[in-house]
Amino acid sequence: MWFNQRKLIRIESQKTLWVEKDNILNEINEKLILDFGRATVNFLKKQNVNSPIKMTMREIVEFHEDGSWSHGFENKLNIRIALVDHLNEISELSEVKKIIHACFESGVLKLPEKMIEAGQEIPDIDSEPMRYFLMSQISRVVQDYFNTVTTLDFNEDEFRKSYIRYENNQIQDTLTMVVFIPLFGFACDVDKIDFNNGVLIERLTAKEKTRLWDPFSSSWGFFNILDFSGCKFKIVGRYKRKRKDSTNNSEIKIIAMKCMTALRLLHEGEFGAALIEATEPPHIWEGIGSSLIPDYGIPRFKHPPYKLENNEIESFISLFQKLASKKAQQQISNFELGLRRFNQSYSRENTEDKIIDLVIALESTLLYGFVDGEFSYRLALRGASLLSKKRSSKETFNVLRALYDARSKIVHSGKSFKDIGSNEEIKGIKKSNFISISEQITREVFIEYLDLLSSDNSLEKINLSLEQNIAESLGHFSKIK
Repeated sequence: MWFNQRKLIRIESQKTLWVEKDNILNEINEKLILDFGRATVNFLKKQNVNSPIKMTMREIVEFHEDGSWSHGFENKLNIRIALVDHLNEISELSEVKKIIHACFESGVLKLPEKMIEAGQEIPDIDSEPMRYFLMSQISRVVQDYFNTVTTLDFNEDEFRKSYIRYENNQIQDTLTMVVFIPLFGFACDVDKIDFNNGVLIERLTAKEKTRLWDPFSSSWGFFNILDFSGCKFKIVGRYKRKRKDSTNNSEIKIIAMKCMTALRLLHEGEFGAALIEATEPPHIWEGIGSSLIPDYGIPRFKHPPYKLENNEIESFISLFQKLASKKAQQQISNFELGLRRFNQSYSRENTEDKIIDLVIALESTLLYGFVDGEFSYRLALRGASLLSKKRSSKETFNVLRALYDARSKIVHSGKSFKDIGSNEEIKGIKKSNFISISEQITREVFIEYLDLLSSDNSLEKINLSLEQNIAESLGHFSKIK
């Protein structure tokens, strides 16, 4: 048979129970379903002659693979209102009574959860309240059907498809939830990057954009159609939950945030993200939810778009694995605030806010455990020691001293960036590239700490080692003198 072979059967005892069984033929046959559809549609068609069904304006947006989109509006029959207005009359139709009985006996139509949990006796399904309740459930098939057709002429194939979707949704105890995270401003030459944990970066297709687009999203302030149309990639993950469960997407969201942090640590470039969640396959009545991911907002300014080159993919995955390492998680959690402030710096419109974020990010690592002394000097010394194999220690020291000094003048003296230092420089560092070099050094500091933590080190041990290196260097300098 063309419909799902799994069903729920009702066991009557002292308490009403619902048990899932396999290989029990569903008694609902195709004729019953199509008779129900035909009778309901014909009823609405007759009603439309006597009292025209209200129309509703619906926005239609279709995205295309070249990044463009088509936009328009169409008038649709407001079937939902028509069904509500005539639900009692429709439920009196003999074809509707038959489908209600068949669906109820097979478990496709269900009693209210509170009634099941309380073990209440099953009311007569032919009673008006019960029939009204069950009809309100199965009327979703009709609503879904009218989302796919444009006339009141009955189409068997489309109604059959709508019923199949409805039954699959109804008897499915476990839902597969899909989390789509569009990466705005992100580009890559490969089609897919697999993290081997159920989460991927892959291309966002025009068909997916069309399905996911919410015409009201711009009013929510998350992203607009121009942002979305140019989006080429997504992070995608799936998780399963029981229909009544409160399980959420937090694990996938955490993985995605670590993935985006790894991209930002790898090199400069601006991208942002929003989270969109939907069921798979799509439920015929459940909506698609969207929200922003904190610290990863939609890019608007300053940075160039982000491009992940093919020769960087291995380094990117390695960085992600270090951030996601369960082994090092306790130590990484000690500078989680620093990583967050590093990410927040991307969305700052003011240079002063960005400088404050970067210094907090650096303090979370280089000054971890340091409570007394000259913070600016200690931060610059440790940073220079940490990055001595990557860049000039003198340059690192000077940039970090200048950065910390700028932060102090902003926080303690209320100065703006343009009023710090001279018109051209801050402590010898040119203002024109002050932020970019400060960001790059911050990236390198985090990367070094992550590398060292992956070798069973702790933040305390790393910083103690830096102090020893500094002491040795000073001792060596003393001998030279």
